[in-house]
Amino acid sequence: MIKHIWSVMCKSSSIDRDKNNISLLEVLEKVVIKAEMAREVVAPDKPFAFPPSFQIVSFWFNSRGQERKVEVKLTIVDPNGKELFKKSHELVFKSGIRRMRSRVLLDRLLVTKSGDYFFNIYLKDKGVEKFKKVVSIPLEVKFTKRVLSGNGKVN
Repeated sequence: MIKHIWSVMCKSSSIDRDKNNISLLEVLEKVVIKAEMAREVVAPDKPFAFPPSFQIVSFWFNSRGQERKVEVKLTIVDPNGKELFKKSHELVFKSGIRRMRSRVLLDRLLVTKSGDYFFNIYLKDKGVEKFKKVVSIPLEVKFTKRVLSGNGKVN
């Protein structure tokens, strides 16, 4: 049986070649976007592609250590419940391998408005029809507004 242990969203990660340990850098819990970056260029009903790249790192455990192939799916859902993104990949556990990390690299974040976005990760065995949700990672997205100071300059 393959079990999801944890998943973390971060700006980048680094794997130590000698010890095979991973360092997660700039873990993301909240993103602040200047409103003028998004809404002045994009229609309010269309997703805006926020450019910074990021990744989702997951740790998986194969309790029996037997050879297994599973499919992992990532979806991103906006505050209204609309699915903005979907991507699948395969994890292959070779015989004797009990632990594995996976990294999904994303070059941008699609956003529609301020609120909580959920990064859902699903798992299914090869040959099985339905995915099972193993985790839902929240990311708070906040649009800031321009504020005019008393002298009429934008802060």
